[in-house]
Amino acid sequence: MARHIEKAEQVIDRNEINEEGLNRLRAAIVHQAVDDYASTLRKLKRKPKDKALLQEKKELEKFFRSEWFSALCDCNGERVMKAIQEKVCKAG
Repeated sequence: MARHIEKAEQVIDRNEINEEGLNRLRAAIVHQAVDDYASTLRKLKRKPKDKALLQEKKELEKFFRSEWFSALCDCNGERVMKAIQEKVCKAG
């Protein structure tokens, strides 16, 4: 009986580690998208007609509006984009 309890505790510990790892991965994906969007907006200020940058912006905005983004965090993608846009605008 004690062996079964020990095994169960090990499984629980692994599940907690997996859940923590999953949460970190979710946060890292969202953080990277935020950084990429801000960087793309800053670059577009210098090169507003750059097709590659405009495409990158479009793809990032699609991500922020996606179900995938909603599954990763409890944030409103439109609000996140607006906050990034305002921050980039204020930075000059």
